[in-house]
Amino acid sequence: MMRILTISGIIFTSALIISLFSVSAFGSSHNSRVCTIANSPSTVVDDASYGFGVWTNPQNAIASDNAYATRFEPPMGGFTHYLKATNFGFSIPVDVVVKGIVAEVEMRSSRNDVAGYIFDERVRIVKNGIVGNIDKARSPMIHWPTTDTYISYGSSTDLWGEAWMPVDINSSNFGVVIAADVLPALGDITAFVDHIRLTVYYQSARGNKKICN
Repeated sequence: MMRILTISGIIFTSALIISLFSVSAFGSSHNSRVCTIANSPSTVVDDASYGFGVWTNPQNAIASDNAYATRFEPPMGGFTHYLKATNFGFSIPVDVVVKGIVAEVEMRSSRNDVAGYIFDERVRIVKNGIVGNIDKARSPMIHWPTTDTYISYGSSTDLWGEAWMPVDINSSNFGVVIAADVLPALGDITAFVDHIRLTVYYQSARGNKKICN
C-alpha cells in the first residue's frame, strides 16, 4: 500500500521518498562525470616485429619539440617497422571504468605529390606489451600532411576491441604502435613523427564519487 506524507504543503509518496534517499546516499551513475587524462610516453622504440623499414631516432617522438623519429625511403618504398610507444606513466584510480582511449600522432611527410606520398599502414593499441588485433589505420587514400599535424585515432568511447582494467592502463607496457606505408614513386621521401600522445577516458564505478583531478 502506498503511503502519503504531506510536509509544508508538499505531498510525498513512499516511493518518492525511497528514490530521493537512494540518490542522496549512493549517487546517480547517470550523472557521473567522465574524466580525461593525457600523457606522453617515456619509451619509444623501433619494433621489428612488423614491417621492413627501420625508424631512426625513435625516442624523439616522446615530446612535441621538432626533433623527429624518421624513416627515409629511397625510390623503391615499402612499409615501416612499428614505431612503438609505451611507459606513459598513467595512474588512474583502481575503482573506475575505462570508457575510451584516443591516440594522437604528430606526423608529416617530406612530400605529398605524384612523386611520392605516405599513408597509415597500421595503428594498434598495446596492452600488457602485446600489440592488439584491432587496426585504426586510415584509408590509403588519406595521405600524411606535409606540415606537423596531430592525427587522432580512437575516441572517448572506443576501447580498441579490448576489455580494460585500471591496472592495464597504469602498466608501463600500455601503449600504441604505428607503421607507415611509404610510396616514393619518383624520388626519395621521409616520414616524420614528432610526438605520440594517449588520452584515457574513465568514469567512477560508484556514481557521483569525485575522482577527476
